[in-house]
Amino acid sequence: MKQINLIDKRFGQLVVIKQKGINKWGNLLFLCKCDCGNQKVIPSANLRSGRTKSCGCKSSKTKIGFLNLTHGFSRKGHPESFYNRFMTIKARCNNPNSPKWHLYGKRGIKCLWNYFEEFRDDMYKSYLKHIKEFGIKDTLIDRINVNGNYCKENCRWATAKESSRNTRQNVRFEFSGKKLTLGEWSEFSGINHKTLTNRIYNSKWPIEKALNTPVR
Repeated sequence: MKQINLIDKRFGQLVVIKQKGINKWGNLLFLCKCDCGNQKVIPSANLRSGRTKSCGCKSSKTKIGFLNLTHGFSRKGHPESFYNRFMTIKARCNNPNSPKWHLYGKRGIKCLWNYFEEFRDDMYKSYLKHIKEFGIKDTLIDRINVNGNYCKENCRWATAKESSRNTRQNVRFEFSGKKLTLGEWSEFSGINHKTLTNRIYNSKWPIEKALNTPVR
């Protein structure tokens, strides 16, 4: 039999950990870790064909806290669910095909939670507390430093109103005794707002260089 090395490869929500023998039909078996934290032994044929993409957490119902969630913190048809928050963050940071990748991954912003259970352990308790007060639709993951990574130290749950106040458009930059947003600096200096944004966020220029470098 031709040996197939699937170790460390991802198939849907599963990452292959190690080989676990052969089943009675001659398929190699692999121990896989699901993003929800569960581990399961799965035949290689099921992984490679796309037949198995998770440990089964999407179909195994359980009740967690006061929310009716499926095992793995996922709710089918509910993009606001806790599990889907994690998947959205990962897509923003890692997937160039994500609609918002240019605002996150392209700018060098990373998700420092490698697995869902890490995100769960850091953020689930505060998530439950926030949605109990504000509701699930008004509970958004918010980075305290808008130029920082997704991690426990830089993330909190916020309402839509609070999150909208903490955007790059509202970040103030201090120079020559003035503390202004890029829009205000654009008006003050006469440099195009898009040029200033590219210099600060894409080229990583300090504010003094962004304002003092002539536009060619």
